[in-house]
Amino acid sequence: MLRLKCDEVTITFTGPELLIEIDNHDDQGNVFVMCFKSYPNSYANRCPKGYASLYYWTTENILSYRYFINRKGELLYATLTLIVGKIVFGEDGSVTLLVHKLPRACTFRLLNAQKVIQTTTTTTTAQITSTTTLIKKASYNTVYFVVGGLAILLILIIVFIVAYLLWSKKANTINNQAVPIIQSDDNINQCWVADRVPDRISDISGTKLSDVRSGPANSVMTQH
Repeated sequence: MLRLKCDEVTITFTGPELLIEIDNHDDQGNVFVMCFKSYPNSYANRCPKGYASLYYWTTENILSYRYFINRKGELLYATLTLIVGKIVFGEDGSVTLLVHKLPRACTFRLLNAQKVIQTTTTTTTAQITSTTTLIKKASYNTVYFVVGGLAILLILIIVFIVAYLLWSKKANTINNQAVPIIQSDDNINQCWVADRVPDRISDISGTKLSDVRSGPANSVMTQH
């Protein structure tokens, strides 16, 4: 059982219906007003904007009032009053209730409800912060890996270019060197000179090559 004063609270309840009880010890008639969280643009009698309302006038002859509200936001077993507006429930089945006005001698109780402890926001914020930190760390690691890989690739490209230039320069140097010309014996013209001439040459025009006596001769090689 949960007793409430004139403040706002978010509650959950067991069973299919929320049980509300108001004990009336006022000897004079007065009004009590309950407001339930609704849509932001909702307007209802006697409640702030964004709330649905349930209100009733008390009398000195009735000592207790009971209301039953199901999980659709419908007021049950009541004929003299109703809920103005639409009650909006949370995803966990919770409902936000505001005791907007309560006579001084009245007691307001929720028989099967309990408060919702607001720890979701803190936990969610911590999770979001932790997740953001992990994402940033992962992003930084990815950037480091990418930059490092590109630097290594650039170094390899530079080394390859330098090696290629050195190799090309060496190859050109070898090709530009003079290659010695070696002549074969086929390109050597030999000239034989007779040591001696014929003892007698009577008729040069009639001289035959067979008449010329030749002895051993020194060979002289001339290169064209």
